[in-house]
Amino acid sequence: MSYDSVLIATDGSDLTERAVGHALGLAETYGATVHALSVVDTKAVSLADEGFSADRRLLDALEGGCRRAVDAVERRAAERGLETVTAVRTGAPAARIRAYADEEDVDLIAVGTRGRQGVARRLLGSVAWSVLAHTDRPVLTARALRGVAAAPATPGYGDVLVPTDGSAGAGRAAEHAVDIASRYGATVHALSVIDTGPAVSPPFLAGLEEASEAALAGVERLAEAAGVPVRTRVWRGAPAACIRGYADEEDVDLIAVGVHDRRGLDRFLDRSVTRRVVPTVDQPVLTLHGGDRRGSGTADGANDLS
Repeated sequence: MSYDSVLIATDGSDLTERAVGHALGLAETYGATVHALSVVDTKAVSLADEGFSADRRLLDALEGGCRRAVDAVERRAAERGLETVTAVRTGAPAARIRAYADEEDVDLIAVGTRGRQGVARRLLGSVAWSVLAHTDRPVLTARALRGVAAAPATPGYGDVLVPTDGSAGAGRAAEHAVDIASRYGATVHALSVIDTGPAVSPPFLAGLEEASEAALAGVERLAEAAGVPVRTRVWRGAPAACIRGYADEEDVDLIAVGVHDRRGLDRFLDRSVTRRVVPTVDQPVLTLHGGDRRGSGTADGANDLS
């Protein structure tokens, strides 16, 4: 696999700078073309309750802000010697991001999980969820951290965590994680979680442990074939809490997580787990779906992963 093109969705706010920084670092590592996109959210500036909408002057001001946002990404990409394409679109941000990604057939989408509030800008948190829910392209998110405005100038990844349940999404995440680790000289951490919430019989628990070990063995084979160091662990507990706990305990730099629609005792990486992990961890998260979700046409919204 390779990232030949990276789409960076930006609203120009300080709170989305971590996602921009990590995306530019990956683009430089892979020698990718950067697509910088900013969207004028006409729905956010509509004042329907008052009986009127934004006038041309306000829209021009918002378009100017979007243009400054993509120009800023272009300057930073140029400093790294990267080719950049910039675009400003109008409409619902998540839908426009997905449409642009499909038009340009990009390999990775990067979006912040928070943005500036107010009529000028819509929270990118809801946009990120909608993009995650309705594309099968890899999506990189990085939430804003208190007191941390941006990623390091040259983000590095020494430890990459891959939660795995043996599903197709987890397999895709492992492939991406191993490739990233090979380029950064990183160690891959493969984690499988046995959800101990439901009451299970000892024979069934033994089956879950066997399934977890098989899932870890799959990641281990991928890593060893690529010459990447790998560590494997099985934890018991609530999946999202275990992922967060392991990430903090091992101080990992990146989490690559697969997601699917089917929840079962042997398949813990469903949407609800992803929804609990992405906005609560300090590390950037690379999310990959197991199935084809392009062009799903589902409506945008803040709770699309629910």
